[in-house]
Amino acid sequence: MQKKVFIVSAICLLFFAALAVASGIYINANIEDITRRHLGADIQFEDVEFNLTPLPAVVFSQLKIKKGTNRITIPSLVLYPDLLALLTGNVVMRKAVVDEPLILSEKVSESTPQEKGISSESPPAPASPFTTAAIPVGMINEIMVRGGKLVLNSKDQKMPPVSFAVAVDKIEKKDQAISVQVKDFTVDEIGLSFAGNVAITSFSPLGLKIDASKAAINPAALKDFLVKFEFLDAALGNQIPKIDQVSAGGLKLNIDPESGELNLVSKTLSFGQNQLQDVSVNLSKKKGYTLKCGKVLMDVGTVQGWVNENPKGKEALEQLFLKARLKDLKATGKIELSAIDLKGGGENGSQISGAMDLKTEGLKIRLVAENGKEQNFTISRLETRITLEDGKPSLQISNLQLASSRGGTGLLKGTLEIPVELKKARFEATLDSFQVFDTAVNLKAVKNSGEKLSFDMDVSGPSLTLLAKGQLQTPGREKADFWIRMTECRISRGSKGKKEIVGNQNHFPDKKWELSAGKAPATGNFDFTVIKGRTLTGEASVKRFQYNDLPQVNDVHLLLTCANNRAVVRGSMGICQVDLFVNAVFMSPDQLVAQVEGKGANMNLTPFMACFSRELPLFLSGRLSLMTSLFVQGQDTETLLDSAHGEVTVTLRKCTVRKVSSLDYRLDFLVDMLNAAGITSLRDDAINFKKGLAKAEITKGRIILDRFSLTGPLLDVWGKGEFTTKEKQLKLAGQVRTALGITNDFKIDRNFQRKKT
Repeated sequence: MQKKVFIVSAICLLFFAALAVASGIYINANIEDITRRHLGADIQFEDVEFNLTPLPAVVFSQLKIKKGTNRITIPSLVLYPDLLALLTGNVVMRKAVVDEPLILSEKVSESTPQEKGISSESPPAPASPFTTAAIPVGMINEIMVRGGKLVLNSKDQKMPPVSFAVAVDKIEKKDQAISVQVKDFTVDEIGLSFAGNVAITSFSPLGLKIDASKAAINPAALKDFLVKFEFLDAALGNQIPKIDQVSAGGLKLNIDPESGELNLVSKTLSFGQNQLQDVSVNLSKKKGYTLKCGKVLMDVGTVQGWVNENPKGKEALEQLFLKARLKDLKATGKIELSAIDLKGGGENGSQISGAMDLKTEGLKIRLVAENGKEQNFTISRLETRITLEDGKPSLQISNLQLASSRGGTGLLKGTLEIPVELKKARFEATLDSFQVFDTAVNLKAVKNSGEKLSFDMDVSGPSLTLLAKGQLQTPGREKADFWIRMTECRISRGSKGKKEIVGNQNHFPDKKWELSAGKAPATGNFDFTVIKGRTLTGEASVKRFQYNDLPQVNDVHLLLTCANNRAVVRGSMGICQVDLFVNAVFMSPDQLVAQVEGKGANMNLTPFMACFSRELPLFLSGRLSLMTSLFVQGQDTETLLDSAHGEVTVTLRKCTVRKVSSLDYRLDFLVDMLNAAGITSLRDDAINFKKGLAKAEITKGRIILDRFSLTGPLLDVWGKGEFTTKEKQLKLAGQVRTALGITNDFKIDRNFQRKKT
């Protein structure tokens, strides 16, 4: 019995061996015809072997397939025939194992019209596409690819080669495409590696669709690929931040070099602590690019690193540091971007356009000032819409809540665009004792839709104190760009000598303020560079304005016209009962030219002197009239004062000088006049003058008294003199005449530097 079994087994083995050898001989004899008939390609190979163990197989060495400009080189191809199918006359491979195939798919550049016109011969017919459609379904049940590479080359220098390294578990024919199940697919040129499905509809031109549950992307390699293939402009590519590696989930990629389009869709893209969700990217040489994303969770430190790496971003940050006098800025926390829709390039232009929403909670910002002081802020909530138009960003802030580590909070609700468009804005903003380093800010601003912005603010710091209350409207009235009206504005600069004033009683009843009693320190040349290149018109009015301890200015009304790198200001104001009319031209970078005319009639002398001194009103009373015209020009305060020239006329009526025996040192020259007249005592310690007159010319820091006179029942005085503003030196020469007709000469030389007490 065992002998019969052995004989039957041997016969079967010999039969299958003979069948395997016969199939190998058949395949060897007909493989060229098979490939030519189904693929339209030529085939060559160096050697063929027939193996019976462990399974019957036909092994081809150095197999080469050629179709037009496309070539395939396979070092080893092992075919496992379906022996039972061969018995029915069908050639079916149960399995094919391909070792490290090299597929060269070359895209021939199109001839230009000039090139076509060189030859009179008819151009050759274009080669038929090297597609997968002609491969019969069922010819090969399973294909295994061990490694391998596909190279898409081009004679066009603008299209560099692209290679695909593949390790395949299973390949099957579905409809008109080959579906590839890969366990390791790497595209070095675009920095992509993944496991999943690949659908190949054509090799030349390459039609490739990728569907992977997981993938890894090298952004630097992908960026280089997109720039080389002209999917992205090189300048825009340089603006893309550096990212080491990106992990993708649910990736779908479609590359079509023939049409010049690349489409990428991914459920997630992750790198570091950052993640993008529901991403869709379309890149087209003609149409440019579009980017859509459902949500982005970003670490703000990563964003700050990108800004520092980008030359334009770094420059903008340095300018911010310079203007804000900062040494460093660091932020920590998360920001969320959503509803992202961006486009650019191609028909859309070179700049980015689109929009996105931004949210953040618990964002912390640390500032370091130039002097080394540190300050922390917390943005507890931020909701804003970012819009990009031709590369220019604007923000629509709907909710902002922040706090200072030194004290104080801030709140903004409504809609506010940056750059600010007040006409569309609708918001309410408050800062409650908000501390920024050594400066405290209180603010309340309200803007309803289509109405004026109302504000009430105060700023108190070591070198600046500011109080302002009023309304702002833009655009302004009569086609002006803005209109501003303030009921009160007080500014104090400098750090020496402070005096207390009462703050706004409506909003901050317990707040007291200190205004500097000293003059602002010299700061060199004026800086009018802000007007360079600007075109602006506006109107401003201030009910009460005060700068440092200078006299208060009332009823200010100014008109501004800014164009051709200069700003022209025309207006009027009242100061110490004198009406002033101003015409000034500010020229970039530092030139100021101004003409001032003043007129005051029948003014009360006591409050007039109170504008300049607390002490002098105690000694003087009467009525005063004044007319003046003054012209100044310069690039700093010193040259401005030195250049002043003009004239002034002063008239006094019913003037009384009291407390003559204890006169202020600035009025001591009157005692010299009395001494010259021989008057040593006065009834009631006072002297009266019916009228007085002084005409003076102002030039180069000197006030030259052409003539002056005082007429009274007890004494008449007349003469001329000079006062130098820098040295505060007064020189007078003239005559005095008593009621008895006695006339005497006098000379006065006094210095009015402030006496120390």
